[in-house]
Amino acid sequence: MAYQLSTRQLIAEVMVELALPDESMLPIMLTWSKEAMRAIGGSKLFAVETEWLPIDDLQFLKPKDFVAPLSITLKTDAGACIKPHMDSDTESCSCCENCNTTCDVTVGENATHIYLSSNGSIYTLAKMKYIGQPLGECGTPLVDGKAGRAVKQYIIWKTKATQRNKFKDSTPQSEVQYEYQLWTKLADQAYGNIMMPNTLELKKLGVTWLNAGFSPAMFVNRLY
Repeated sequence: MAYQLSTRQLIAEVMVELALPDESMLPIMLTWSKEAMRAIGGSKLFAVETEWLPIDDLQFLKPKDFVAPLSITLKTDAGACIKPHMDSDTESCSCCENCNTTCDVTVGENATHIYLSSNGSIYTLAKMKYIGQPLGECGTPLVDGKAGRAVKQYIIWKTKATQRNKFKDSTPQSEVQYEYQLWTKLADQAYGNIMMPNTLELKKLGVTWLNAGFSPAMFVNRLY
């Protein structure tokens, strides 16, 4: 079984490596870690559907294990529903798709909430299907150990890019570009490692196939 790493541990290591003075960037780094795992793909994610969640001030709280939305349904007190379409990229918006009538409500996301445009004030409840990921004891996401180095590199790249945008000349563009190129390389390696089953997983696959009636003889010296 693949080992998993605490997101907080990875972020703490990044903070030490980059000599960051405090944890002010922790919330956005947690978001970046999710972005990294979403971009890498192949990790042990799962689909979840929430109960009806209360909408307060045109927004509702994301579940702690949230990675990416699949679909959202909004409901009024009278029971009328719409189903907004939501893009999976962070901080993006798109028009909803109403199954009965035309609707101009838009939805988007930030680091902690799903939010509605101002014309969505009549909706009081939301139900969401989303992609989730395992959480550690402290409630922060766990990262597949095979992708740990890549996730760290993504956070390093985003941190340096943010620092450059904020402080202009503090970080050379060439350095930001190098960190990005290293991230893409490590991401490809991480995906390959995640998709390659280990010995125990291969044994489990073999047992499953044999129990299903397949045998090695069916594939040895097979002619096409």
